Amino acid sequence: NEVSMNHPFLICQKSEYDALRNRASQSPYKDFIEEARRVVKTLQYEPDTNVGAQGTRIRDLMGALALLYVIEPDHRETHRQRITNILDQWPQFTTDVATRWDAGGNRWSATVPPSSGFFNTVLALDIIHDDLSASDLSRYETSLQEMVNWFWETMRGWGMATFGPRAVWAAYKNEDRLEEAMQQ
Repeated sequence: NEVSMNHPFLICQKSEYDALRNRASQSPYKDFIEEARRVVKTLQYEPDTNVGAQGTRIRDLMGALALLYVIEPDHRETHRQRITNILDQWPQFTTDVATRWDAGGNRWSATVPPSSGFFNTVLALDIIHDDLSASDLSRYETSLQEMVNWFWETMRGWGMATFGPRAVWAAYKNEDRLEEAMQQ
């Protein structure tokens, strides 16, 4: 039942970009942007066997890059490229998360940080949606769908870490599954 949506829409719309840019020099927005610039300058995405640390890096980078993509139109291509570089690694990250989960023990690191990373990744994909080719968009959505399927398979033990990826993906895809996403 997917209906065509105008992107971005999850956190802001293109029609709001100018107003957001105008606020960028005022507190508290200025502080958010300075922190995003610090994150983008100091953090690099590098695959890591520690999926908890990797999920946290993805969360921080995707949130910062999406914000700066909106606020810094002169650097939009650079920010889009960094977002897509992470999206290109997503299939391996999904495999690593599932492998860590299957290993047993304390599964927090295979659930909560990857969930946060997924959430911010979907927000970032929504922001850059219209600047992607149809084939790249399809490839990224397919790889993210694999992770959301993993979150749908079973309750992963931390409610919001399970429900968040389900819900943000349902909203992104305009699927009528938001209520279902909060159950199981």
